[in-house]
Amino acid sequence: MKLIRLATAFSLAIALSIATHAGDNQVSFGETSVTVRADDDFCAIDKAQPFDKAWLDIQVRANAGSNEVAGAYLLCDELAQLREGVSLNLSRWVILLSPLQGGTKAQPIKGITRKQLVEALAVEFDKGVKVDVAEISKNVNQAGESVLGTDNMAPIEISGTGVPSLLAKTDAGVYAGLQLQVATENGRMPVGAVIGITLVNDHMLSVNVYRIFDDPKTINTLLGEASVMIEDIVKLND
Repeated sequence: MKLIRLATAFSLAIALSIATHAGDNQVSFGETSVTVRADDDFCAIDKAQPFDKAWLDIQVRANAGSNEVAGAYLLCDELAQLREGVSLNLSRWVILLSPLQGGTKAQPIKGITRKQLVEALAVEFDKGVKVDVAEISKNVNQAGESVLGTDNMAPIEISGTGVPSLLAKTDAGVYAGLQLQVATENGRMPVGAVIGITLVNDHMLSVNVYRIFDDPKTINTLLGEASVMIEDIVKLND
């Protein structure tokens, strides 16, 4: 079973409008749609907005061949600034992914329960799963150049060990965390990431949460955020 490749998304700047809070949001991927609930500080990416569409298109291209991008959330105040053309590094964001498993869209997984999936992924994370950070960095930059139609984009450099550590497993999902270093035209920043994975409507879904890494407690904070979202997804869609 292929683990979901970690997605990393950073900022560009394009256009305008007011961001509306996420609340309960319907996202579609594979052969299903699910209801997702995000923290009130977040706003869902809206493809009707020029900035949002470009930002999401970069995530889709960066994940081509590996994951279907089901949705994403940015902090409402940061999203509003980005829509107005302000250049900034994101401080917190969320991306929802589902593995393609050889298809062009995410495929349903038949004959496996959520508990079995969680147990299997926990074993894989515990053994040590290598995330190809260099490949992610290359894919994000190529996707950005393609979507923006330029090869003069300031490069985004992503580095780190690329080995997520198993943090927890529950009836709802499995969780792993890691730390990355990200350099953009706005400076270098340490980023913490937690990947939460569950099975919903026979589809694997990962909730990937990120924030600026301040200290080791950052990963615990991210674990709490990811687990709340996963628990809500399970409750809202079972």
